[in-house]
Amino acid sequence: MDTPREKYKKKKIQKILISYYNNVDIASNIIKCLEDMEMVNRKKTLEYYVDRWDNIAGSFFEVSNNNYNKFSYILNDKNYVIKKDHITKFYNITGISYQIIELIQELIKRSHDKDRLLHDDKMYSKLANKIMIEMNQKCKQ
Repeated sequence: MDTPREKYKKKKIQKILISYYNNVDIASNIIKCLEDMEMVNRKKTLEYYVDRWDNIAGSFFEVSNNNYNKFSYILNDKNYVIKKDHITKFYNITGISYQIIELIQELIKRSHDKDRLLHDDKMYSKLANKIMIEMNQKCKQ
């Protein structure tokens, strides 16, 4: 469905084409080809984003629905328990562990408490680095 602005642009282009070619049929055919190309581009763009949603977001939700007792965690300031991703599809697509996304989401939830946020951010940064080291080693094997 064309918006008024799109209709105006289309008529303006058609007038330019008619004056250039001095033929209404040629101008109409060119306009039709341009519309067809735009429709193909929109379809390809939609397919791309649907694919991204299915593969990236879908794999993240698949993991987060099946992650019971499969997370790395912090014991204290110096000791961490690192567990590799048990489903690696999200990591294979993005190069990021789903655990790091979860850590970021936790930090966002705590953003109202600045003191706790700064402390947790430091701890989570160390944990995230250790997780990525572990994941990178897993993928090299």
